[in-house]
Amino acid sequence: MCEVIKFEIKRFIKNRLFFLMGFIIMMGIVISNPILDNQLWADNFAVSDFVNNMRMISIIFLPIAVAAMLKENKSEGLENLLFTQPISKISYAMGKYLTIVLLAFFWICCALIAYILMPLYFKSYPYDWVLFIKWTLVVVVPILLLYIAVLSYLYMKTNSVIIIFITSFFITLMSEKVPFTFDYIMKNKFFNQIYWSIDKDVYSILIMNRLFTLGVAALALMLYLREYVLEKVNKNSKNIISLASAKLSCWISNIFGNQFKMLTPHMIPILSIFVLSAFYSYITNDYTTWSFTKYSLQLLPAFFICHAISEVYENDREGILFTSSTPIFKQMKKRIKWGIMFSQITIFILFAIAIYIGLEIGWSKWIITSINSLFLSTIGLTMANLFKKSMAGYASVILYWGLCLVGGSKLAEKMWLISISMNTEIYYKTIWESLSVMSLISCILYILNIFYIGKKEKPYKDILISIPIGLIAVLVISLPWISDENKRTYAVFNQNQLTVIESNNYKLYYSREIPKETAIDTLKQWEFIQEKYKPYLNESKLKYTCVYAKEGTQTVNEDTLLLEYRYLKELNPPKFGFGDNYSKLTTIILNECGLNKVESPILEGWLEYMKYKVAIKDLYDIHSEEYLAKYYPDYLNPSYHKYFIEKIKQQDSSAYISSYILYYIEQNYSKDVIAQIFEDVGNSENNLNTDNLREIFLKYTNEDKTVNEKFDELTIKMNSGGFKYEIPLRKIY
Repeated sequence: MCEVIKFEIKRFIKNRLFFLMGFIIMMGIVISNPILDNQLWADNFAVSDFVNNMRMISIIFLPIAVAAMLKENKSEGLENLLFTQPISKISYAMGKYLTIVLLAFFWICCALIAYILMPLYFKSYPYDWVLFIKWTLVVVVPILLLYIAVLSYLYMKTNSVIIIFITSFFITLMSEKVPFTFDYIMKNKFFNQIYWSIDKDVYSILIMNRLFTLGVAALALMLYLREYVLEKVNKNSKNIISLASAKLSCWISNIFGNQFKMLTPHMIPILSIFVLSAFYSYITNDYTTWSFTKYSLQLLPAFFICHAISEVYENDREGILFTSSTPIFKQMKKRIKWGIMFSQITIFILFAIAIYIGLEIGWSKWIITSINSLFLSTIGLTMANLFKKSMAGYASVILYWGLCLVGGSKLAEKMWLISISMNTEIYYKTIWESLSVMSLISCILYILNIFYIGKKEKPYKDILISIPIGLIAVLVISLPWISDENKRTYAVFNQNQLTVIESNNYKLYYSREIPKETAIDTLKQWEFIQEKYKPYLNESKLKYTCVYAKEGTQTVNEDTLLLEYRYLKELNPPKFGFGDNYSKLTTIILNECGLNKVESPILEGWLEYMKYKVAIKDLYDIHSEEYLAKYYPDYLNPSYHKYFIEKIKQQDSSAYISSYILYYIEQNYSKDVIAQIFEDVGNSENNLNTDNLREIFLKYTNEDKTVNEKFDELTIKMNSGGFKYEIPLRKIY
């Protein structure tokens, strides 16, 4: 087994896959690191971020690594090693499995060391290495063992890197639907629960979860070993998926011609995965699942056309295909045509259904997805043709797509011209400049591929025809942003560029990149919520001018509130995950009144109480029922408010205990008492701990015994561990 591991490691290094894995892992760490935002996170939050990054990055590189490891290549001497060494087939298969584990673990350790040392950039001490190692072993390693085993088994069954890549994403997506005990991915909600909760049961759940994950990994490993041995015993045996795909391929090729026959064996299972995922989101009406499916659909054409010519070289069929009277580049064009046609028809149908059932609000996202997918597919086709390997095309597409996914909005807004996620995550505007540039790049790459593949056959006529068609397509896509109103205007702010709107004595300045409808809604919400809070706050500290702009903007007037957003997707309508300014407005209003002198869990509870108990219940005062049903369906549900009151009464966290104290005072005294307490807190010159707050509360409640008992419980909860709800930062000296 050791000989197999040594041999496979050498093969990985020789094929540069070893360095590709390292590049993906290290780039993911660099892109998502808080240093780019000039922040230094506290140790607990930093390790949570690191573990989450490793989970996401593993999804990207593990399918490529598994496929490369299990793909037999006689020219590299693998079978010679097998038959000249006293190695059993199980040991040989196990050696391959352990090689992937060791290589992945090596690069994760490198990333871990780099992440631990990053505080040195701020001239601070490194992160706690014991904490990082502990949670890497607890969270990341079991996930690695599980994913590698499952993907290895699937590859032996399907022999398709595309299928295992897509499957790995949907396995991850399905973890959102399982209880904590069986959440094999340990998503953020689980990991944060360990830190934010003091409940000892969470650790017993953690142990059960990891044992369950390792048990599933062991089962998958046994299935992989069994499949590997059986596959070697009978190489000519066909699995059910292969037989079904081949039969359906023959049926389709009889209808559409033999040119399509080379693509359908790959198309059928891949299309099935996308369609099943989409229909799952339709049935559950789950926008999160649809959002992920929609982003994944950008890969569909690339999977179908990357291997248009490279598969000929890989299967040694040049002598058959390239000796026909039809030029090679025309054969490539025909294959690309069929691949794009069927993939785009699939995308169109899935979007049409999504629009019909209300998951999409228009056809713009279909246009964006189609253009982005063609951009990715031409990149993959170019790389596959250059290296004459389909894997090179798939890897380049997956790498680009994956980096955009891991980098998120931070990366998207920095490379917006060629970002495939920028337009997919923004719902109030389409950045046509980006689509125009990607369309132009796609046309150029397509023409270059024709020239490269057909350079011996002089395809000048086809190139001359393709150029004007491509230019016309790019021009049509470019038309919407010719006017000044549609041009990209964000990332630069000053007071002179802000637009102002007014309502009564409230005045809101907002930047041009914010849609006017959003600004009007924000002004309406701000006026409503501040008027609701007036009986609880010192009115002399309230402000009536607000600047709504990007994070980092500085106001020129102390009497101005600053409502900030970090990324453009935060301007989306609430239905699509953002756009709910009630939490932000509550926070800045209470902070301006001095309530930010209170510790985070307590302040979090006060913010939640003011938002849900005081303001949200009366949204009918400013929004129509139709508007609420469209954008705030949760707030429209009467049980939503009852649920919050029940959570307050359960008092299962520090924040809910602090909310309950306010609830108890308002029920047994009056809102005037809360106003007096808030005024004392706001007038304090120093930060206040629980003992300071206890004194203030007892002063205005005549030493109420219940209030005193609740502060005892609050103190115990807060002293039991766990970090605060806000992102905890170290101080930078």
